Amino acid sequence: MSSPNYMKFFMRSGGCLDFSRDTLDFFPMDDVLYSLGKEDRFFNQISWSVLQHSIACGIAGEILYGDNTLLIKHLYVHDFTEAFLRDVPAVVKCKEYKDIEGEVQNKIFSFINLPSLGIDDHAYLKNIDIHMRLVETFYLYDTPECFEAIKAEVGATEPEILLACTDAFLRVQALEMFDDEGDIDESIVELFKSVLRKY
Repeated sequence: MSSPNYMKFFMRSGGCLDFSRDTLDFFPMDDVLYSLGKEDRFFNQISWSVLQHSIACGIAGEILYGDNTLLIKHLYVHDFTEAFLRDVPAVVKCKEYKDIEGEVQNKIFSFINLPSLGIDDHAYLKNIDIHMRLVETFYLYDTPECFEAIKAEVGATEPEILLACTDAFLRVQALEMFDDEGDIDESIVELFKSVLRKY
């Protein structure tokens, strides 16, 4: 009896993404966005999805670094691995998990022809990501203790990034992620496709 392939994912609309292979044959955007839209952040304790977070980070990047097209694209897709590996807190990611996450990310980025970020741009991405986490905590948790805990973890904040993340967060709150049939809204799919085309 052969051992199971834990790197094989059967997609909602049909077909299989097999990350154990050297390259991907296809990458169904609708399915990936659907999964991210169903995966809530902060241990599924709040109604705010990885998809909403990703869009907000992308918008914040456009506000702050509008001419840095590679960085903006990375911001929109930086959590695509979580469509398959879920939203796992960084503090519990062991080396084996990080290795798998890196392999999955590399194959996704290869399929969408996304070059790696340089050191400075990677730092900008992480800075927006962590500022967005602080904004999300402020708006989505009822208790000030949660915000203070995350604020202590984040440390010094940059007002310009905080304002851009707040603006982006509020814009995304107004967007509909799913249509009346429960599928990912076509406008959201088109947003990501246009980002990949434009940038």
